[in-house]
Amino acid sequence: MTNLSNLHGRLLEYLIVEDIMRVNSYAKLTDQAIESQKRDYPKLETVDKRLLQKFRLAAKTLSQLWLESKFSISTRKEIKIDRLPDKNNNSDVTDIRLFSEEGNINLSIKHNHMALRHQRPRTTPTHCGYTKNSNEIIYFSINYIKSLTHSFMKHRDLNILETYLQTIYMSFYMILFAD
Repeated sequence: MTNLSNLHGRLLEYLIVEDIMRVNSYAKLTDQAIESQKRDYPKLETVDKRLLQKFRLAAKTLSQLWLESKFSISTRKEIKIDRLPDKNNNSDVTDIRLFSEEGNINLSIKHNHMALRHQRPRTTPTHCGYTKNSNEIIYFSINYIKSLTHSFMKHRDLNILETYLQTIYMSFYMILFAD
């Protein structure tokens, strides 16, 4: 991860946590989260103001629209927020973890790309929680192999391959978040 990428990712995590704290006044930070928030607060002054505005909008969208609509975080009385280090156990890619009696919510925060983690693309569905032989994994695998083979055989062009892979991920994204 480059220094700039690291700066942007941590700043976005900082802003998301701050916004969740605004949405839920009962929320408490773990000691680790408190240290991360203190570490990342000065980064607010180091980033371009337009990018900072985009980050603030993204944080607000995540906490006030998505987390609220899916998990009603504003009404949870006991919520604890943790920020996890980049090097976690068991290949855990969680950046922010919300703990509550109703269950935990793990967030892997990315800036400027849609990756779930740096991995082999075919394993994406299992990292999203789908079981090994689920319909979602079968659908993803079939489309992944078809598109990958098609792009290599027809074009042998990495730019076109990237477009195909983005299409596959978008299809899977639609499966994940379709109501």
